[in-house]
Amino acid sequence: MSAPAAYLFSRVGLARTLHLTTTSLSPLAPHALFSWFSSSHPGSGESMPDRRPLALPPTEAAFDAPSLDAYLLAVSKYYETRDDIIGMGENDWPITFSGTVGDPLADPATYPLLSRLVDEVQLDRGGVAFRARTSGLALDPADVRNGVYGGGRGGGAFNLAAIEVFLPGGDPAAFGRATEGQGLEMPAGQAFGRVCEVMAAIAESEVDLIVGVREKDRAAMQLGMGLGATEVKEY
Repeated sequence: MSAPAAYLFSRVGLARTLHLTTTSLSPLAPHALFSWFSSSHPGSGESMPDRRPLALPPTEAAFDAPSLDAYLLAVSKYYETRDDIIGMGENDWPITFSGTVGDPLADPATYPLLSRLVDEVQLDRGGVAFRARTSGLALDPADVRNGVYGGGRGGGAFNLAAIEVFLPGGDPAAFGRATEGQGLEMPAGQAFGRVCEVMAAIAESEVDLIVGVREKDRAAMQLGMGLGATEVKEY
């Protein structure tokens, strides 16, 4: 079965950041490419109102796996909607790899494709920043420190300017309550420690650390800043 066409999830006034996913919305479409615009960086799995299909050519409307051409087409469509583009990308809002169901950095097999996408886009718009949003659990702290995700140390898989890690609780107990029933592959306390280690590794690398927290979760905010976040976002 072919995956459905790419979609734009848009809302009036929310047309700033382009989110690209490497994960599916449905088990029937395990490799679907979806994209949406936002200025508020909606969290993974949230309902996206007013979705409308991209105006893709018939031969591009459905595909069995994400392709470089499909991603480039989504980026091109994004820029066609913008009337405030100046320079070579240095003033652009970032392009963000986001998960809809699952973590966009969970499958290293997708890294070569994402790397090619970054390279191709930056050939024309060298100043465009790429980011990724992750739970942190899919990342190996050693890989982060070795520059796999960016920073130019060790021949990174792709050049991310920032990684946003969502921190659902500021201590092991709060983290455990927030992630209960989510099918963690390790005990909550161990998962909390792993996420903290990953955040510290990002902060030590040449990639900016952004931490997402629940609204008014001051403990998580303080922990994120203490681990080296350059920005904290409330959801």
